Amino acid sequence: MNPLDKLFSLANYAGGRLDLVQASGGNVSLKVSSQEICVKISGIALSEMMTEEYVARLKTKDIVYFLENFSKEKIIEKKERETSAAEALKTFNLTSSCRP
Repeated sequence: MNPLDKLFSLANYAGGRLDLVQASGGNVSLKVSSQEICVKISGIALSEMMTEEYVARLKTKDIVYFLENFSKEKIIEKKERETSAAEALKTFNLTSSCRP
């Protein structure tokens, strides 16, 4: 079985259980290799996650680098922090047509 199929199955199960999730259920992710993580895209419910078109693929090493260095930037303002994070996300998102 494809590792993403297991993720889809788990997401559908959790998304269909009102005792486990609220509203559309949030995000799920799967580290598929030391180089890549797959994250449910924004705008769909867990119960709708059925194929790879609902997955954003992100470069793991770039995420780690960003997180390790983000605190060094000393960005105080929330809006500025969010803008910096959004810009960084664009660089390590392998599926630029989707936003996790």
